[in-house]
Amino acid sequence: MKKAFYIEWLWMKTHPTITIALVFIYYSCVSEFQPRFIGSDSDILVANSFIFADSVPVVSLMRSKNKLGDDWHPEKNASVKIEKISPNNSSDLQTFDLLLVDSVYKSLIPLEAGFEYRLKVRSKDGIILSASTYIPFPVKVDSIVRSQGPVMSFDGHTGSTNLDRIFFHPKAEAVNYFETKFYRRDVLSNPDEWGIAVEDNYSIYKSYNRDEIILSENLPDQFLFAFPFSVNGNAGSQIQLTFYRGSMVFILETTSAEYYHYKKSLYAHLDAISYQAFTSTSDLYNPSIFKTPLPLFSNIEGGRGIFAGLSRDFYIIERYWYEED
Repeated sequence: MKKAFYIEWLWMKTHPTITIALVFIYYSCVSEFQPRFIGSDSDILVANSFIFADSVPVVSLMRSKNKLGDDWHPEKNASVKIEKISPNNSSDLQTFDLLLVDSVYKSLIPLEAGFEYRLKVRSKDGIILSASTYIPFPVKVDSIVRSQGPVMSFDGHTGSTNLDRIFFHPKAEAVNYFETKFYRRDVLSNPDEWGIAVEDNYSIYKSYNRDEIILSENLPDQFLFAFPFSVNGNAGSQIQLTFYRGSMVFILETTSAEYYHYKKSLYAHLDAISYQAFTSTSDLYNPSIFKTPLPLFSNIEGGRGIFAGLSRDFYIIERYWYEED
């Protein structure tokens, strides 16, 4: 026993480098593993703003100290400006200073359609964000015709149903970007003694759409609250868009390219991550869990977020008896 101990001591004395390495490996195996996430201490600054024609701009500016974004809080004491750009992009026509009101930055001056706008943000610690977008002129809905027509169900069977055929003329531009929505009025929300609503309260309506234009967008679902799509406007011909019968008010939003790409990426992203939090073993065999979450489209330079312009037109499909002229 003493001889074996002496040999081991002699080997450690003559091979000090190997001995130190073995001791390090031993303690590395028995000590608790403490992961370090690269860049986890870096701040994330996100600016979000959808600017509408004839509306005041509102910018949400949020910061997180965590790379995973688990502790968002409003970014205060920042300089937030929106610049109105001349059509030839040669100069700034007007600068809007936005002030912090109720955790968002607002201006009291409404914006106009037909102009490009540039967002400029400088945080209190010197982080600079910038982005540009365009508020398009609204495309008007020509008419909506309610009729019956053939429809193919999701299981391949054909039948007939009530349809809304929406007609409009896109602008004579290479590409027009749009988003559609339906709203219904909550008539009995605040009825008076005759049962007539005193206040107009509307809620968004989820609807189906299997129109060829919408199907060509390859959206992950055809049962949505809003449908982004694009059409070619060079021909200047009238566009027909067919919906399963919707509700009272049809909204046609003419959007910037930034909004269109953001909304398309948002739908694809949400579709992929909806299968991430499975709760049962059977979900492990669902092929949808292998969908890869795509990054959201962002046009904010120096940070993340979206700055996009929209214009809106609406069409009342039908009126109640007490609204008739």
